[in-house]
Amino acid sequence: MPSTFSNPDQASLHLEIATAKVFDLFDDIFIHTHCILSEHKDLDSLSEDAQNCLVRAALRTVDLDDSLIESIEQAKATLHSWMSAFQSSPRTEKNRISHISTQIFFFCVWIWVATWRDATAVMVDRFEPQFEYFTGLCEQFLDIHTAKTPVRRSFTTSDGDRQQPIDTPPAFSLGSGVVTCLVAIVEKSRSSSIRARCLATLQKINLRGIFDTRYLVAFLQAIVDHEEQQALLAAPHLELIGGLQAREIPESARLLEVVMSPSYQVSNFDFYKKKHLSMIYVSGEEESVDIHGLQTREKTIVLT
Repeated sequence: MPSTFSNPDQASLHLEIATAKVFDLFDDIFIHTHCILSEHKDLDSLSEDAQNCLVRAALRTVDLDDSLIESIEQAKATLHSWMSAFQSSPRTEKNRISHISTQIFFFCVWIWVATWRDATAVMVDRFEPQFEYFTGLCEQFLDIHTAKTPVRRSFTTSDGDRQQPIDTPPAFSLGSGVVTCLVAIVEKSRSSSIRARCLATLQKINLRGIFDTRYLVAFLQAIVDHEEQQALLAAPHLELIGGLQAREIPESARLLEVVMSPSYQVSNFDFYKKKHLSMIYVSGEEESVDIHGLQTREKTIVLT
């Protein structure tokens, strides 16, 4: 890793290499956790999506061998080195979009790695300042790109008998990490205002031909609604008016892990065009979360 990057393209290249190693490491941890978990639970009785969700939640607390622990620390150190090198990378008007995009992509990787071993969902609250910063960065990225797309008004989407204009061309956000970043923030931040801003930004992004934005937003909104409703049950004195702060949502109200189902049925690319979706989620006890206390549930969401 160089001490500094001359431009965002050089930084992106090194980040891609580091990210590839991170994916390999995650696969190793996933396989290790699956083996440990299968000794305590009948995984074969669960769907592939449910297995995936449960294992991803369990890898927070399952015992790792020294090699895996060392590899995680090495991955974090590499990302820290990249971040230090990127801080001195020049930002100009010409590379403004790529500079922002590179930052956003880095945060997607960093928040993923940094929270792998968070034993509880409350621990992620330490990133609330970063969630707010990168929400603003995603909004800025969208505004800049929209302003640079003079033909944007020619794009429309059907909503029943109405045609609604879309501010962005199809697939413009691919490779930028913007959508992934917004999704990660909605799932991990428990601040109502930040989540609402992310969902509003997602609704402005045209994913036509790849996915359906409203389908994705409905899935994420269901996560927000579930956690806020559980928080109100745990603390009836709270009010949704004005939104909740992260500190007001207790561990018992939070989802440890959640996946959209089907997430692995590659033969069915049209599943997101249906009128409903299923979210599979894992929650744990408030006092302690380990592989024995994890519970997998499924909830169906009807789209309107």
